[in-house]
Amino acid sequence: MLNRIHMYIFIITVICSGYVYWKHHIEAQALMIFNQKQIEQVAKDAEIFKEKMAELESKQQEAAVNLLKQNEDVTKKLISLDTYLSSADTKKKDKPSSDILKNTIYELTGNMK
Repeated sequence: MLNRIHMYIFIITVICSGYVYWKHHIEAQALMIFNQKQIEQVAKDAEIFKEKMAELESKQQEAAVNLLKQNEDVTKKLISLDTYLSSADTKKKDKPSSDILKNTIYELTGNMK
């Protein structure tokens, strides 16, 4: 009788231990799969981020080139205007301006003096 009880306890212990081991193994596999998916998603997100950063850098360089070109164009226009205003012909034709012209220029320049 005592041997039977020991045998039943041993069998129950083996079954419970097997169940605990099996449950732990399933949980570990699920965690491993979850972690693997997370790593893959992080890698995808990093690749998308790199692509977007490269695109932004390209647009930034394009904007800088366009701004430089616009700056050069304005500088050329200002130099041309300054050359014209400094020329001897312009100084010979210098006359007082009308009040209408002065007020128009004043309004167009945003009331700056």
